[in-house]
Amino acid sequence: MQFDVLMAKNGLKGKNVGILRSMDQSSQLAEAIKRYGGFPIFAPSIEITLDYDVQEMERTFRDLSNGSIDYLIFTSSNGVRSFYQIAAARGRDPGIGDNLKIIAVGPRTSDALARHGVRNVVIPKMYNSSGILDLLRNLEIKGKRIALLRGSRSDEILPSRLEARGALVDSVVVYRTKLSNSKQLRELIELITLGRIDIILFTSPSTVKSLLSSASRLGFDSRILDKVIVAAIGPVTGNYLREKGVPVMVESNTFEIYGLLESLARYLES
Repeated sequence: MQFDVLMAKNGLKGKNVGILRSMDQSSQLAEAIKRYGGFPIFAPSIEITLDYDVQEMERTFRDLSNGSIDYLIFTSSNGVRSFYQIAAARGRDPGIGDNLKIIAVGPRTSDALARHGVRNVVIPKMYNSSGILDLLRNLEIKGKRIALLRGSRSDEILPSRLEARGALVDSVVVYRTKLSNSKQLRELIELITLGRIDIILFTSPSTVKSLLSSASRLGFDSRILDKVIVAAIGPVTGNYLREKGVPVMVESNTFEIYGLLESLARYLES
């Protein structure tokens, strides 16, 4: 995705943009914001930690190595990082052979796999669970073993629909998302109250929960976001914001941050 195309008209000149992810997860995003005159303000709102069942992971590594798994699905770049961290910690070969069919939910997840030398990856047209289901729609998956590597807060839509088609799904949790009450997040909330934040990028329901929880501790409710441009990555995050009474000005139709930036650019140009 070329950011030069996304924001060539009005860009983000003079805009303070709150990013509810850690700096190491958002370096490209921050560079794009700065390139077009904006100021990225990092306020980590969630923490990603390894979380797995030892026996389940050992079985997954074994089944990958012996070729008994047909499809390996990664629904986030966090899942990729966690999978390889667990393999390294346990001294295991990840077991990703050339004959294994690998699906990554989007480009960032595919890029994370490429950094480990895995390039035989398929990406759906839509970077979400529906896209993965569409990708598999015309394939015979009845009786096929599918390993789905995911976070502890992931919903059950994807595994349940794959199982409904007769697939044998191993839904393997490899990381946990923990809400954070970081100093940076509290400082971001203060800047919001002072009218010094223009845009906030929400990248998951967990980032919404974290900000609103921290705001509540400081004596504020969801109306704190009434005067900022609220941008949501994908309909799941957008719907969660609306459930919490937060108006959503920008919503991408994918779960990729580049899609969110594209939607934000269109909004700012309108």
